Amino acid sequence: MPVPGGPNEDVISWLTPSDPGPAALQSHFNRKTLRDWKNAHPKHKSFCVVSHPLERAHRVFWNFVLDKENDEFVNVRQKLMNRYMVPLVNRDNDLKSFQYKEAFLRFLKFLQSN
Repeated sequence: MPVPGGPNEDVISWLTPSDPGPAALQSHFNRKTLRDWKNAHPKHKSFCVVSHPLERAHRVFWNFVLDKENDEFVNVRQKLMNRYMVPLVNRDNDLKSFQYKEAFLRFLKFLQSN
């Protein structure tokens, strides 16, 4: 099963046919439905997309931590602010600002401790 933080949009656009007819890209599998699909399609191919760890960490920081509308990360944000003193900057801030760099470095310390 995919681990969040990968380049999903890029992979989906690469896999999606330009004419989605009957071979449209299927998604939203869980372990059981994926296993069933693989058993029903014995000639399937599997692959893994690998990103540099720093690039992946920044993607997660940008897409999940700084996206304050993402309810899945409310608890993570609270832990980052309270335990790791991560200043949660707005995504509109300059990426080269001191606050942004400080927030990302503290997020990396959080990742290192997990």
